[in-house]
Amino acid sequence: MSSCQLTFVSVSSFSVCPQVQEEIRLKSPTALLPREQWDTWDPMLISEGLFAAANIFSNLKLVYIFSVNPYLGPLQVRGLRAAWKLFLTCLLLLCL
Repeated sequence: MSSCQLTFVSVSSFSVCPQVQEEIRLKSPTALLPREQWDTWDPMLISEGLFAAANIFSNLKLVYIFSVNPYLGPLQVRGLRAAWKLFLTCLLLLCL
């Protein structure tokens, strides 16, 4: 099992835990706290962080596949050039 798959599995397991704890939260006075005041090790915060890491790993895997494949490698270069030209065009339009 790759690190990306393992991260997605741990995200799903941490996402189930807050659903079970929802009953406990609704009965406690801290149920309506803003996210900034949540506990550092809250399962929902951990699962969201792991989900973000899993998305980064999956995108890095796509970049690796594009750079290794002889047909998709030039497509990646063209896509980056097109994205850069689009960024410059938007920047020019915003400056005008």
